[in-house]
Amino acid sequence: MSHKLRMSAEIGDWLTELCTEDVATATEVGAATVVLLEAPDLPGPALIIDPAASPPPTLERQAAALDAAQQSLQWALREARGVATEAATDVRRAWHDVRELQQGPDHDPAELAARRRRLAGARLFEQKATEHSKRSERDVDAFRAKAEADKARYQAAIAARDLHVDMAAGQAEEAGRTEDNRAAAAADIAQAALSHLQALLAEAPLLAQRITDGSSVTALASAEPGQPEPARAKSEPAGSGQPAPASFAPGLLELRADPLGSDIRLLFAVEPADTVTVLAVLEGERAIQVHRDKALRLASELLTEIRSGQWPPADAASPADTELVFAGSAAFLDRFFASSADAIRRRAAARAGADALSGLRRRAGLSVAELAKATGIAPERLWFIEDGGLRVAQVREAVACIRALGGQLDLTAAFDGEPHDFI
Repeated sequence: MSHKLRMSAEIGDWLTELCTEDVATATEVGAATVVLLEAPDLPGPALIIDPAASPPPTLERQAAALDAAQQSLQWALREARGVATEAATDVRRAWHDVRELQQGPDHDPAELAARRRRLAGARLFEQKATEHSKRSERDVDAFRAKAEADKARYQAAIAARDLHVDMAAGQAEEAGRTEDNRAAAAADIAQAALSHLQALLAEAPLLAQRITDGSSVTALASAEPGQPEPARAKSEPAGSGQPAPASFAPGLLELRADPLGSDIRLLFAVEPADTVTVLAVLEGERAIQVHRDKALRLASELLTEIRSGQWPPADAASPADTELVFAGSAAFLDRFFASSADAIRRRAAARAGADALSGLRRRAGLSVAELAKATGIAPERLWFIEDGGLRVAQVREAVACIRALGGQLDLTAAFDGEPHDFI
């Protein structure tokens, strides 16, 4: 039996646009949605994540999260540097325009005055952009230094704990008790360092957002009067920019709709019991890295409003202006994929049987440490691959993991329905 589907009109507009602009990605989103609607139990398929069911933090998982956080910070920093570089180019161009006009024998004084004003504005913008770029670089360096210090403090404390535990085993009762106390103190230091690193990682998306917003504001300030404001990414959720809460509304789930492509996430809940309600969409790796915590918080708030009867808003012009409701997967396909419904269903059938690397590893009875030994891949890297999916793995890493689990990895692509193997 298929679930009903409910989404905001805005999300419906986004999917309509995606079907026009990026057919391949839209196909993946459509297939994943069909899998979701037809799943007998949720969360069921491997492409569904429960944000509240994350395992307790370890240094290995924090190291993987740190890799992703620093990637998003570097992306934002490159953007800030690019704005500053472009600003310097604009200053040189504006100065060239002034000098070129001045050298003419019959230049227009009004035009010269206008070009000088543009030069002054370009110089002011360059100053702001350069200051923002340098400040952002200092902030990213400080983040990296704090993270490395926390990792070093944790590792030193764990080494001290293990040393005192070993020493306690060979001591008399009183001396052994002293060593046990020292081991416990070292364990407390390790936990404090891990907690501090976790809090620092929670700040990373906010830092990346401040860098990105600062670059956007600086760029907007430099625009000529009458120029349109730079478009905001449609995947960016609105909100105050505060970090996500420690816990989310019960039942909030995340669908990896295009894990090997653009990486699109649908935040949803089964609310009411027979209906999948899509609450928010995140499109693209950068949006997920920078905005996921904020999107989870906002989706959690919206889910709470829905359960309390506050959505749709009482002042909405009409239900059709606010949300879309589909009786099942067939109605959903008729609305968005009328000409390709059969292809979407075939893709959905293939995706319904997909599995995650972590699930394969657990069924094989292997720990991450054992898989690391079998593959020669560092445990921290394996955690990162399991958390991010195969999209973050190199092909040789995927091959090594599958072989270590007793399988064989073949790469096959279909073109116009014809499969082609890759070696």
